[in-house]
Amino acid sequence: FYPSQIGKYFVYSQKRNFILDIFEVKSNTIYVDSQCTLQDAIENSSEQIIKVINDFAITNIQYTIENAITLDLNSKTITSSSEPTCTVKNQSTIIGDGVIESSEKDNLFSISGSEGNLIIESGSFTAKNTIIDCQSGNVLIKGGYFESKINQSTMINKGDNGNVIIVEGTFN
Repeated sequence: FYPSQIGKYFVYSQKRNFILDIFEVKSNTIYVDSQCTLQDAIENSSEQIIKVINDFAITNIQYTIENAITLDLNSKTITSSSEPTCTVKNQSTIIGDGVIESSEKDNLFSISGSEGNLIIESGSFTAKNTIIDCQSGNVLIKGGYFESKINQSTMINKGDNGNVIIVEGTFN
């Protein structure tokens, strides 16, 4: 299910007779408040802003970004127990002063294919080991805070076909 018009949407379970999720679409921005609405927005958005409106946890879901999106963390926190949390296969930009963290798993982002482009403008990113694994594609870091809990030397892993440019940021 993907909304085609501006408005408020309710995901309803007929089996259990209650509302599973609520999200709202305003202009070019999709508002997400759970791992389910985030997954739906990532899978079905193209050149839209996905704005996080609540803190939430991601469990047993690995997101694959096939279309160009901007993820606005909006000062919210997303915790993950999936690895990698997100595979980027197209143009993706992360903005907002929020947090994406995964203390249990090794990788947050995997950049896949020559079309995979990740731009990080701000935010805080924490992983057990590697935050970004760029075997191919491009990563541009314009700002943000990055922390690896185990091994700072592999915080950003660049393969032979990957390109990583760091303009600004704090690495711990």
